[in-house]
Amino acid sequence: NAVVGVVGFSQGGMLAALLCAEEVFPNLRFVVISGARTFEALEFHMEKTGHPIRTPSLHFVGSEDTLVLPADSRALAQRHFLAPHIHEHKGGHVLPTRTEEVDLVRWFVVRCQQPSTEQQPKGKSQEEQQQQQ
Repeated sequence: NAVVGVVGFSQGGMLAALLCAEEVFPNLRFVVISGARTFEALEFHMEKTGHPIRTPSLHFVGSEDTLVLPADSRALAQRHFLAPHIHEHKGGHVLPTRTEEVDLVRWFVVRCQQPSTEQQPKGKSQEEQQQQQ
């Protein structure tokens, strides 16, 4: 299988989620999604299969996003993916490119390729921030 992962932003993120849900590329090891919301086809997937998408996922949520509200990005991750990694960044409707986020993507992709004891880089995911509160 030549495709090991999918990255999508905005509508491309919605497509990436659908590709995972429909298992278009069997045995995907990861998906990275930024600035995307849930939509009817994913709701249908949940009704049809009765389970969330199992592809390991990393979701970027822009705290200042006015096109896809942060709550909508989080809903996509939490409702449709099994154990999503959610990272909120301070930007708007963008695919984040700061060193912190690039390092997080690198860590996530490597982690999904093979079992590893590598620690997550600086900067905590939203899940971790909530757990500490």
